[in-house]
Amino acid sequence: MHQACRDNIASFQERFKNIEQETRERAFAVWREEIIKRLEAIDKEATAMLRREKPSYQSKGMVSCRVVSSAGLIKFRIHRLYDPQKKSTLYPFQYVLGKRHTVTTELKEKAILVATHLPYERTSKLLEKLLGVGLGKMRIWDSVQHSGKAIRREIDRRRKKILNDGDDRFVSVSEPEQLRGKPVVVEADGTFIHVRQRVRQDLLTEEVREDQLEHHRLAEVKVGVMFRGVIQRSRTRKETLCPTVYAEIARVRDFGERWYAKCRSYGYTPRQQTTFLSDGSVGLRLLRDDHFPTATAVLDLYHLKRSLTNALPPEIVSVIVTKLCRGHTEEAFAELERIAASSPRVVRNSVNGVIRYLHNNRDALKYHRTALRGSGVIEKVVDNLVKRRFKRQGMSWSVEGANNLLAVRSAYFDYASKQKFRTLQLPLLTVPE
Repeated sequence: MHQACRDNIASFQERFKNIEQETRERAFAVWREEIIKRLEAIDKEATAMLRREKPSYQSKGMVSCRVVSSAGLIKFRIHRLYDPQKKSTLYPFQYVLGKRHTVTTELKEKAILVATHLPYERTSKLLEKLLGVGLGKMRIWDSVQHSGKAIRREIDRRRKKILNDGDDRFVSVSEPEQLRGKPVVVEADGTFIHVRQRVRQDLLTEEVREDQLEHHRLAEVKVGVMFRGVIQRSRTRKETLCPTVYAEIARVRDFGERWYAKCRSYGYTPRQQTTFLSDGSVGLRLLRDDHFPTATAVLDLYHLKRSLTNALPPEIVSVIVTKLCRGHTEEAFAELERIAASSPRVVRNSVNGVIRYLHNNRDALKYHRTALRGSGVIEKVVDNLVKRRFKRQGMSWSVEGANNLLAVRSAYFDYASKQKFRTLQLPLLTVPE
């Protein structure tokens, strides 16, 4: 290709780029004009309504107003009312967007959605790049916190309705009709994040030592997921069906109550066939006994193998796991006790610790009765919900700020899973027995 042709093609590309930018700017200008026209009409109607409701208020002209929208910064004029007797000023437009009428609802929703995945500062820069709006990171943070608090208040309302008021008639409107009454699987786990202040001891687990807490300032995010089974998307890929998630930094008892209330509001009933899978820690056993007492307990096979590997050679671990999976629980315990009795003191203490761990979870070792043995679902939820947003390099959180963002992220994940469910083919559904 000749140089002249290459130059012409480069000029065409530059012209196309300019055309795209100019067209976008023109479209945004028309968009802003239309929004201004409609907002002024709304302000006029609101002013007329308030003057009928409050005749003592008199019109005192108009003042300028600035609103940040998805179309950019909008400047227009709104009415101002004044009551000479009360000496108070009223702006009717504040009833439309609130007293802090600076950001439209649509732009707030977009900012919150992006901020559930990206840090607040990157969210601010991305919105400025894509929409040309200057929305500061603290304003985005404030919107996320306000939304998270509203979601948490609603969950507390459901908790009070179900647990305190004893209202067992609470029926879910969020559960798909096709899945109502189907067997469910409940899993729970936790992960630690860095926090800015020292947290209370009751927000920790027995796994965290005092020196670790003082140096690292850790808090445990407890995570729960309820799902209806899995579907086979391809030969090597499976997908969790209609999961409901919840995460919070809280005591085990408080987390369990809110998590149970959310499960109930998404269709769970104690009469359903339920499988509760966990790593067998003390807190999760208490959670299961308090809120899912009728569930079939299953100890995660990965944590079982890890506890055995820390104390025994691989060939013995394989023998013990095989016995447990075939239902020969007594033989497995007898083998462990024989090894402990014939081992040196250090090894004996480790093996006795494994025996105590298995005794505490004896009712969850019935692997021969269920095909569900691994905690891959909850591990993936912990990764997607917590680690990808809260455990990036240099991040630290306040407990309140983390809980509010966790509430927003949980709501987004629930909504996304319900939307995806509508595109699935139910004949592909497989539920663990």
